[in-house]
Amino acid sequence: MYHDGVKCRRSWTYGFRLSNDTDVDLDGNPVKDLYVVIVRIDACPVVEKDGRKYYEPKDVPQAFPMDHGGTYYGYGKSKLVKNSHHGRHIRVNRDGKSYYELMYSYVKTPYYVVKDGKVYVGAVYREHDEIARTRLLNQSA
Repeated sequence: MYHDGVKCRRSWTYGFRLSNDTDVDLDGNPVKDLYVVIVRIDACPVVEKDGRKYYEPKDVPQAFPMDHGGTYYGYGKSKLVKNSHHGRHIRVNRDGKSYYELMYSYVKTPYYVVKDGKVYVGAVYREHDEIARTRLLNQSA
């Protein structure tokens, strides 16, 4: 599945629920009402309803904090990938032109989408620069 140009795959590890008073985003601020929060399915109790089994995410702690792009999707904590052996083609904008360049060091940001009752996981990649480096250092502090 693609969401806003990001290729995502179905996650069998993560589920979701709506936010409550204990949930926080990456900055430590409370998550707004009606926003989704990602939870681990193996932390949820299993309930049986109409002959089928379901996970019950109510009152299960969030798996990790994330920044929300909307009510149903968000971004995890960015990670700096240094000296990747295979490299990755990253879209860059220089001199008014946009093109892909092979890079061995880049920033990877996890991407989580809830659609049709399922969680999908993807990633957004960007060029590593000093501004991105400063943001990463501030996040880890």
